[in-house]
Amino acid sequence: MPKPTVAIAALAVSLFAATQAYATPRISADVKTTPNVSLSAGESRAISIAAGRLLKHTADARLAIMNEDEKTALANVEKGLSLARIIETAAPSYTVKAKIVAGDTVYEDEETVKLRIVPIVDELDKVSLLAPLQHARSEAARKNKVVGEPVVADVSLHDTQVSLDTALAMAGLKAAKKKLEEGKLLEADLALGEVQESVFVSTVTDELPLDRAREDLLLARKNVDQGHLKKARADLDSAMASLKKFEATAAKVLADNSEALRDEIGDLSNVIEEEQEGATKKITAWWGRVDDMMKK
Repeated sequence: MPKPTVAIAALAVSLFAATQAYATPRISADVKTTPNVSLSAGESRAISIAAGRLLKHTADARLAIMNEDEKTALANVEKGLSLARIIETAAPSYTVKAKIVAGDTVYEDEETVKLRIVPIVDELDKVSLLAPLQHARSEAARKNKVVGEPVVADVSLHDTQVSLDTALAMAGLKAAKKKLEEGKLLEADLALGEVQESVFVSTVTDELPLDRAREDLLLARKNVDQGHLKKARADLDSAMASLKKFEATAAKVLADNSEALRDEIGDLSNVIEEEQEGATKKITAWWGRVDDMMKK
């Protein structure tokens, strides 16, 4: 029978070995993403508008198919494809480096990827973009020739954020063009339905104050353009409230930038009636500054 002291020593050695084994992970992974090009606020907005127009032409093409107007449908698909190519050309790219290690086995890869998910944040009150066309996605609705309903002009942007998967949209438009050229209208319509299904609508919660501030500024600009200055002031005040909420948890540099922006918005809100002429330009610039803060 071993002596107690020997047994205790052996147990200690065993526990130490086990601790050392667990200290070295069985597998590790590291992924680094580096942007190759940064877009200005104006460029980001232009890509967003292009994505929105792409959806507009998709909806118009489906309506033309419903009316058996093949020429108009094809013209709209061509315009949608032009916009898809514009987005593909202008979209920023990222270099992604990945390394995964398990024991003596090492995986490494490096690739350049293009931005494919584009947020749609403008012109929602002017054209039919938001409707996810749930009816059009069902076979029964297609048989009844039901098309998506247009967005209500004054739809609130506070509760939704819309994004388009441009790669899926491009594929759907190409397929639709091919089917239209073959005279297969039903199959072309199904392909255009796939384009509309590449739209993602998500809820913007209170945890995303910059999203809310950005949408408030869009609404303010729309109301200024339409002469609804009381509504514009309310939108600006709401944007300031969202920025203040953001500042509570943001890093100091971002919080300072947000506070300075909030002061500028407050100055305009107080004199919106007298400063209406230059308000649109200011609000557009502020939207860009909020967009920049979201990327940092």
